[in-house]
Amino acid sequence: MSTAKIDKHALAKRFLQLGKPEQIKFIELLDAKGLDFEKLPIVAGETSAEASLSPAQKRLWDIYCLDKGNSAYHMSGAFSVCGQLDVVKLTSYVNQVLQRHHVLRTRFITTEQDGVVQFVDSALTLSLEVVDARTWTKEHQSDAQNQFVAQAFDLELDLPIRMQCLQIEESSWVLQIVMHHIVSDGWSIGVFLNELISLYQDAALSELPIQYGDYSNWQKALLDAGKGQQHIDFWQEELGCEQSEALYPWSADVAPNQRRVAKAINYQLDSARSEKLKQVARQLSITTSSLWLGLWQAALAKTTGRTDISVGVPMANRTRQEVASLIGFFVNTMVIKQSLNPATTLSVAIENAHNKVMAAQEHQLLPFDQLVSALVTERKAGETPLFQVLFNHQNVLSDNVELGGALTLSPQAQDGQFALFDVALDVRESQNKTEVVLTYASDRICEASMIELNATLECLVDGVDSYLQQPIVQINTLSKQDSLLLNRLSQPEGKWAFQSVMELISRHACERPNAVALKHQNKEYTYLEVDTASTNLAQQLVELGATRDKATGVLFERSAEMFIVMIAVMKAGGAFLPLDPDYPTERLAYMIQDSGADLVISQQGLTERWNAIHSEFDCSSNQAELVVLEPKLLETNTLPRLETKVLPEQLAYIIYTSGSTGKPKGVAVNHVGLSMHIQTIGQQYGMAPSDVELHFASISFDGAVERWTVPLAFGSKLVIRDQALWSAEKTCEVLQQENVTIACFPPSYVGPLLDWIEHTDIRLNVRSWTLGGEAFTAETYQRLQNVVNPPRIINGYGPTETVVTPMIWRAYPEDKLESAYAPIGNPVGERRLYILNAQLNQVAFGEVGELYIGGEVGLARGYLGQPHLTSERFIPDPFTQNGERMYRTGDLVRWNQNQVMEYMGRADQQVKIRGFRVELGEIESQLQAVTQVEHCVVAAKEVGNQKQLFGYLQSAQEQAFDFKAILATLSQTLPDYMVPSQLMVMEKLPLTPAGKIDRNALPTVSNPLVAQSEVVAPQTEQEKLLASIWQELLGINQVGCGDNFFTLGGDSILCLQMVSKVRVAGYNITPQQVFSAKTLSELAVALDVHKATKERIETSQPFGLMPIQAHFFAQEFPEPDYWNQHVCVELKQSMNVEYLEAAIQALVKLHPSLRLAFDFSDGQWKQRFTPFESRTYLWRTESLTESEFSAFAQEIHQSMDIRSGRLIQAGYAQMASGNSRLMITIHHLAVDGVSWRILLDDLWKAYQQVASGQSINLMPISASLDEAVNAIEKWCEGPDGKLMQDTWHESSVSNQKIEPARYRDKQTFESELSNQQTQQLLRDATVNLGVDTQTILISALVSALGSADEKNVPVYLEGHGREPSVFADVDLSRMVGWTTSLYPMIGHYQADELAVLSSTAQYLGQVKRDGGIGYGSRYLDDGVIEECQAQATFNYLGQYSSNSFAHWCAPIENGGLPQSGLNKMLTPLVINAQIVSGRLTIAWEYATTHYSANSIQNLAEKYTASLIQLINATPQPKAIVADAQLVEKLNDTPNERQPVFCIHPVTGRVTGYQKLAQALDGKCAVFGIKSKSFAYDNVFDSSFSEMADVYYQTIKQLQPQGPYRLVGWSLGGALVQELIKRFENNGDEVAFGGLLDCYVPGTEIAEDQWESPASKAKLLEHLSMLLGELSESQSQRCLQLLDSVNPPMWPSAFVTWLSENQFDQYMASNAQQMLFSWSVEQHMRALCDGYALPKVNTALHCWWAGKPLERNEWLSGELSKLNSLKTSVVVDTDHLGIVQSDRVITDLVKYLVNQ
Repeated sequence: MSTAKIDKHALAKRFLQLGKPEQIKFIELLDAKGLDFEKLPIVAGETSAEASLSPAQKRLWDIYCLDKGNSAYHMSGAFSVCGQLDVVKLTSYVNQVLQRHHVLRTRFITTEQDGVVQFVDSALTLSLEVVDARTWTKEHQSDAQNQFVAQAFDLELDLPIRMQCLQIEESSWVLQIVMHHIVSDGWSIGVFLNELISLYQDAALSELPIQYGDYSNWQKALLDAGKGQQHIDFWQEELGCEQSEALYPWSADVAPNQRRVAKAINYQLDSARSEKLKQVARQLSITTSSLWLGLWQAALAKTTGRTDISVGVPMANRTRQEVASLIGFFVNTMVIKQSLNPATTLSVAIENAHNKVMAAQEHQLLPFDQLVSALVTERKAGETPLFQVLFNHQNVLSDNVELGGALTLSPQAQDGQFALFDVALDVRESQNKTEVVLTYASDRICEASMIELNATLECLVDGVDSYLQQPIVQINTLSKQDSLLLNRLSQPEGKWAFQSVMELISRHACERPNAVALKHQNKEYTYLEVDTASTNLAQQLVELGATRDKATGVLFERSAEMFIVMIAVMKAGGAFLPLDPDYPTERLAYMIQDSGADLVISQQGLTERWNAIHSEFDCSSNQAELVVLEPKLLETNTLPRLETKVLPEQLAYIIYTSGSTGKPKGVAVNHVGLSMHIQTIGQQYGMAPSDVELHFASISFDGAVERWTVPLAFGSKLVIRDQALWSAEKTCEVLQQENVTIACFPPSYVGPLLDWIEHTDIRLNVRSWTLGGEAFTAETYQRLQNVVNPPRIINGYGPTETVVTPMIWRAYPEDKLESAYAPIGNPVGERRLYILNAQLNQVAFGEVGELYIGGEVGLARGYLGQPHLTSERFIPDPFTQNGERMYRTGDLVRWNQNQVMEYMGRADQQVKIRGFRVELGEIESQLQAVTQVEHCVVAAKEVGNQKQLFGYLQSAQEQAFDFKAILATLSQTLPDYMVPSQLMVMEKLPLTPAGKIDRNALPTVSNPLVAQSEVVAPQTEQEKLLASIWQELLGINQVGCGDNFFTLGGDSILCLQMVSKVRVAGYNITPQQVFSAKTLSELAVALDVHKATKERIETSQPFGLMPIQAHFFAQEFPEPDYWNQHVCVELKQSMNVEYLEAAIQALVKLHPSLRLAFDFSDGQWKQRFTPFESRTYLWRTESLTESEFSAFAQEIHQSMDIRSGRLIQAGYAQMASGNSRLMITIHHLAVDGVSWRILLDDLWKAYQQVASGQSINLMPISASLDEAVNAIEKWCEGPDGKLMQDTWHESSVSNQKIEPARYRDKQTFESELSNQQTQQLLRDATVNLGVDTQTILISALVSALGSADEKNVPVYLEGHGREPSVFADVDLSRMVGWTTSLYPMIGHYQADELAVLSSTAQYLGQVKRDGGIGYGSRYLDDGVIEECQAQATFNYLGQYSSNSFAHWCAPIENGGLPQSGLNKMLTPLVINAQIVSGRLTIAWEYATTHYSANSIQNLAEKYTASLIQLINATPQPKAIVADAQLVEKLNDTPNERQPVFCIHPVTGRVTGYQKLAQALDGKCAVFGIKSKSFAYDNVFDSSFSEMADVYYQTIKQLQPQGPYRLVGWSLGGALVQELIKRFENNGDEVAFGGLLDCYVPGTEIAEDQWESPASKAKLLEHLSMLLGELSESQSQRCLQLLDSVNPPMWPSAFVTWLSENQFDQYMASNAQQMLFSWSVEQHMRALCDGYALPKVNTALHCWWAGKPLERNEWLSGELSKLNSLKTSVVVDTDHLGIVQSDRVITDLVKYLVNQ
């Protein structure tokens, strides 16, 4: 046995050593000998740091490169740890696991020869991130956990694993493990944890026979050798070669590589329910995993109505013993497909799932990617190939694990932010419970369908033991509540007993013989006459051959005789076939012959019509005989004896309806169904002998049968219209003259009828208006209520096959219709209503399904002579046990919240657009709601190679519609693929002969959406570019030079998209420029060519100095070579010094500032770039004590030589304690704080590239220092630079003489604010005081340093010196160099802290124009040497962020003295303030020659007191004055002409009023009043009251006297009321106060507030548009900074964030503008807190947005409680659309012009 084992290993080893051709032959040889190579052991290959990626890894690598921040591929585990956790011990154990599993120390590198490979980095170690979260809230702790999981991996540079320990309480921790999926899977998390547990429990870990890299090499070689084809053949037979159709359609467009936003439904099964499932699995001899899979596929089949269900199932792929204990990406996705037909029982589905899984496991070696490549030829962007839905079953850790030492470990649930699949079910089974998680992509999958799916699955799980032998389709998954409710709603209504319609009518001949039954024109028939005449004629028909169930045609123009003949046919035992002479000849001929009619009775005068019909007869079919009705046949003076008897099942009539084949089909209706319907519908109507009904419908329409049989059966009078359709005038005349009480009309006829009624103000006695035959709209309903106000309106619904109208909806004057179409109501008579899915299961209450109508008595026999068609539409009723049928209507319906059924569209109106299933009825419903037209229809038509949607509106007023506005409104509620491409207005929509919309006859829309007006076509390149982008973004066909972006429909989001698209095209533009430009031409002029980064040739010529460098030389330091900055860190892992050396050299080569040399000649200092010098940049030493290291560091500091270009030196020291330290020192002339971040990022990347054998490839620099120097010189010579230099020259400078301080005398003292005080500073004080954090800190310093005797306080301030206003044409984002700006400020001490703050803020506001660079430029002039004239220097470093190097190093203080002790300090006191971990820390560096330790401590205490006083200060109110800077003229009308003042909304801008301003151009001058935030830099309003005071004064300045006209949208509506109050108090007249969807306190929308996740997600989306895709860590850091301060401080915090990242400078500037707009809006929202509207006397004109529903009622109701509303109009749009609404604009123009 041992020999065979050795042989197998030898064979496996031999295989790996062969080339690919030899490997193929090797496998063939083994196959010939009966040996399966896959059964041979996997053996370790030659030890190598590099290995190929497995096929699965290659796929994930490609995904990672496309979206490195997608946390969907982060495998995470979270565990609660109770007890005293030893973090050092844990770290040691974790790194032991890392040492065992090479894959956890793998980086992914790109080599020139092999492309991407795995590189095992032996030096990398894992450092646990330990966080003290004991004082955090639960929400904060949860956010930290989520952020840790979401943080992006850098797979090229860092470990693919990280761990975090959150300390929750003293003995409670949360341990998080996150691995990238490329090196792990769910099994791997368990392996990692089990090994960690074993180490804790002192158990020995067995040696790993192979590593993941060995498996990867083995799998790749095996597949390359051809073994994969065998598996492909299996899968091809199993799955076919077509991409399966998605089970769940996407609800929105999906872009390639778009992340799926995860949302989850989760719950737990207790031990009892879990055990029941295990018992069922044992009963079926399957695994619980297979049981769950079968249940999952059954649930999917039930909810989707599909039979072929494909589910992706991750296979562990660890059947080999060698890989069972490995960590790595082994999991492989297989597709389990089974067909579930209606007869499939649940047990069969489960067993099939089990068998499919067992078969698939034999073929799981084939990577999913290769399977896809072999089977799928076409894929849609964003979809998962071969399946849409995933199933994953896991056996997870038991509830608690004892680690030893009183430590216990228990798992926590953890959900990710992004989903891997559209829909996924995770079943996590532990010993005592089962957790079920249904995760879906909420950005593309409908939530309601997932709720239904989950409910169905739960139902199947709970009842699995009782459902096993039931067919899946028969399993009722409805909740008990829904079942009871649906059963009640579906029950029959009304009492009846069979009497034929003839008996019902004849009864009145006995009871009321002389009552008028029929009237046509001037001819009347009493009930006795009708009965006698019909009986007489029936006798004649019997003699002519009329028999039971035989059709007799009735070819009459509308008359009383027509109805008598139909009654006679039924009395004769026959079935009448109504034939309208106006129907097409061919159709009438077909109906007669198809029905088998032998007789056709007609009136005199229709002989020619009959001849034409007869000529169309098919000679091979029956030939009907014409009988012309003669007067004697209708004699009423005798009553002959009639022997025929009518049976209930006997045929009563035949009605033909349109057929899908193009030929009409005959519907045969029995007497019993007609009798039941007549009696029950009459009861519903409350019919009585006193009623008079107008018969209006075409006789070939089945509704016409109801509307003559019912009134005659109840003894009412029937008035009959003529054959020719009456005009509205004639109809109204008859309604009035005949005193009609019941009237039934098609909805299309009601419009002109109401027009006439409204025009003539006629009074009618109609008590019940019925609209039937087609859906009628809310607009028609509302007009009917407004014009006629009838006691009742009825909507009748029903297919011909269900005996006219099996459902009606009754509405009364107080009823409101909130849907676009009238509901179809509730059942009539003995009918049962079912709303079913495709598998004939009832859907839940409120869900959409297809309507089936049951109740055998209420159904037609079927289709005459078409048994196959009858069996398709009339199917067995599965909900009854007596063999009855139900009719499939094809209509999609649902029960609404009022328990009334609503019509949603046709099931056969589904089309596919761009791969999406689209229900045309849904679009029609939305279009109807928006346009309020009489009728509308949407059709899909082929245009080129694509299907497009077209909308058709029926209206006589084509010019009344703004197509662009309609489509824009639709796009707000429908996904873009459901918005019609174009619209057309038609006076009448084409109809089929049956009166239905003829979709095939609808024309293709070719005319443009809007009439072409005089436009100036774009001419320049820039104009054409903007025009094309606007057309694309706004969806319009033509854009002219005079168009305004916002007037055309643009908004802030589209503005950001435009900025991005312009950028891609090679131009620069800012959002601010878009807002400011009034026309396209004006905006085009603002474009400037974007300078792409070019290959630059490094200059060898000397060049000048930066101002700060010149200042340095002006100090004439004794030791100028010794003035450094340094970084000193303790390494957490060993680093290769050779690699470090190479990395540092790469930095020196790349960044020329590190090779600067300085020369002094001709009285000037110059600098130049020197060539790279090959020398040792990293000194090395070992076994050092602390004192020895200090000496080593000192040696490094003193090694600089600025004249020779030696500006950088590093040192690597192995300490005696065992740790290593790295120190990098750079002369300050070459570096500043911004530069260090660039250099450290580059250093780590270069080191990792060298360590993995790659060539160093770093991002190019954005600019070099000589370019910055040139830009400074150019700016100084320009007007802005000269102005600022003059300004600085005039600045007062202190003349006091201060003895210089030396660095040898420097000491440091630290003070700090508490966390609470710091938060008050950041969040409250900045808002209350209206200034930024730096201004408050400097003001407190002035108060602390000054006194009543020393009022002037000179201090130096520092800035980064990279101001865009100076370096507009130079990108400094990746430039290393010293650019710091240094400038003085003379603070003015005053006893009033707020006065100090005011003067400081004013001074700093001026400085912001150039950041102090203008002051520093004085050092560039010859001979300028300035003695130190300030006693202190202040530098605010902002908020400290943990950098990205924490996993490999930690900063330490010991790095020697960076400056020579002989050099003088800039000032005797240097104060550095920064916020670290939420706490303000102040470092006081002071010279002991000038200050004592005690004086500094006192100064620090005084400073803290001043700071706290400012934090708690309440500013004094300011004098209110007019501010012309807030006024923006919006049109060109002269100012004095009826001025209108439009007050800004919550955004602070007035661009939204552009459309109104244009509409008023030439009529009224329109002024916009904007927020001061958009008139001044970084200024925010303090209150609505102060804003209104300023706006009042400003308006008074423009228009001293009333009457005043004011318009306010959103928040502007509240401000308008504030202004009205002030005008009224002053006695001014307010002619008009217009409010557009006015803000009312207390009605805020949660999603708009910053606290809402939706709001934050929207901000990140906007940032991504400008800056490109943000990583998760970037996103979370941005939100962290913004959350730490109030909105007015956002711009400052945002600058901090931008400085931490390397974004394009220009786009970063755009992002700053956008962020400022956000900060203004959110600040406005914050001001709303606690605000109350004023009471005003002026009646207000209000327009409210109708969307979302009912919000307008809330707003108007709350406002009307306080102020009087003169008008209150609801407009069918949303909050953003109301200011653009044509209806609103028209109304405003009418009111404003006429005031």
